[in-house]
This record gives sequence, structure tokens and C-alpha cells, in this order.
Amino acid sequence: MKRGLFSRLIIGVGFLQLALLADGKSPARSQAVSAYADSLREVFALRDKIKDIHPLLATIHPVAISEGEDLLIFKPDETRKCYEFDTRTPAPMTIPKGVRAAFPLEVLDGQPACVVTGEVFDSMEGYVLIFHEFVHCHQYLACEQKLKGRLLVYRRAPGGFHPGELLRRWRKDDPVLGRPKSGCSCRPRKDIRGDIHDG
Repeated sequence: MKRGLFSRLIIGVGFLQLALLADGKSPARSQAVSAYADSLREVFALRDKIKDIHPLLATIHPVAISEGEDLLIFKPDETRKCYEFDTRTPAPMTIPKGVRAAFPLEVLDGQPACVVTGEVFDSMEGYVLIFHEFVHCHQYLACEQKLKGRLLVYRRAPGGFHPGELLRRWRKDDPVLGRPKSGCSCRPRKDIRGDIHDG
């Protein structure tokens, strides 16, 4: 009897591993997703402690965790007070270790997410920085597009700028940005003001 149960158990585990591999997930990846989901539970606990400081801190946003060349997207579930793994998607750019950012993601239909690397969960400071990025998510949803629309440099650029695009194009002597070709990396503030803002 025990021998039959043991062999069924081994066969069951084998099928589970095959199913995970066929789905594009290795057991190690599933463990990483579970570990991140567990770590993200702390976001809800911390939110409950700090939400009275300012109304912005009461709102939770999606979190994208960089893993290799991909982003693991987690969406908040307010009713269960946890984050649910949503999808794994290629990162829109190289995400270096230690990044703490917030920007819209195509996979979220242009909605912003807090974008971090996994070691953010190693300290309380990392969790605080997640909330800092949530403020930037709110900023994007509330007023960022309106503010960008007032910037001449943003209106000149075809399709606006993706995060990091302004700096990348500045470094490449992009004619839209009007960077001098003399090798100087900057111009006096009074000269650049007209390129950045109309008024």
C-alpha cells in the first residue's frame, strides 16, 4: 500500500513539474513569485500604519519587480489585502539592480506601476521607497500629463518621452533637444529655459 502511494506521489510531483515547465514557469520561478507575493503583503500592513499621514499613502498601486530581462507584475487585491501575480513580461528597458522608479507600463494599458528590483524587500527603507514611488504613480495619474503638456521640449518630441528618453536623447546630441555639438554637456540656464518651457 505504501509503495503504491509513494510512486503516485512521485508521478504527481513529476507531472506538476512538467506542467510548470510547459507553462514557461520553473519551480524556482514559482518560488520567486511566491516569495515576492509574501514580501508584498507587508506593503498592506505598512499602509495601514501610515495611511493617516497623508491621503496619498492610502492608495496602493501595481508593483513590477525586475527579474533578469523581465518584469514580474503584481496587482493589489484590496479585498484580500495582498498582491496577486499577474504576468511576466519583457522589461521595456534595462532595469539595473537597485532601481526604485514609477512609470506607466504598456502591459498595464499605460497605467503606472512601482518598478523595483528584488532586494527592495530586504529592509524597511525599501518598503518606504515603494510608497515614495506610489506617490509618483499618483502624480502620473493626477497631473503629470498636464504638466508635461506645458513643456516645449515634450511637445517637440514625437510621441513624448518614455522614462529615460530625455537623458538618452540629450546624450546623443538629438536635434529635437537642441544640445550644442561643441562637446559641452550643458548650457547656461538662461539659454536652455526657452527649450524647456514656454512661459
